[in-house]
Amino acid sequence: MTTRNDAGIAATLAVMDKQHAEDLAVIDEEIRKAEEEYNNYINRLDGILQTAKDALAIADGTYRVLLSVDGAITNFGNALAGYVAYQDQQKALLQSQVDMVSMKNSSLQLTVEQVNAGAEALAAEVRQMKEELKAGNLAIASNTLQTAKVLSQWDGDGQPETRNVA
Repeated sequence: MTTRNDAGIAATLAVMDKQHAEDLAVIDEEIRKAEEEYNNYINRLDGILQTAKDALAIADGTYRVLLSVDGAITNFGNALAGYVAYQDQQKALLQSQVDMVSMKNSSLQLTVEQVNAGAEALAAEVRQMKEELKAGNLAIASNTLQTAKVLSQWDGDGQPETRNVA
């Protein structure tokens, strides 16, 4: 009986060994599939992680560019404000020069008006002097004519007689 028992035990053990080997093969296959699925999952996660890193690098670059653009815009705004202030200063300087020229023009206009008034006064005085000179010349001419008449009378008749004026 022991041999039969032993044979039964051996057969049972053989069946169990076979079942164990089959179970190990199934478990090994499931482990292989799980490892393959795990590796695929890890590869997919690595791809997602790499995409996220790339997106983060792009975002960081964009942020840095935006900071650079913001700085450039700020610098441009400051430069533009300086330029506008300079232009305002130049405009004020130009306005003061225009005002000075205008004042000089006004004083020049006064001078021109004074010269014109002086010239008119001078012309009036010259006209008056011409009239006085004409009147003087007429008086001289009249006296010269009378003297010429007296002289011509002396030349013809001789010296007139002395008159008594009482």
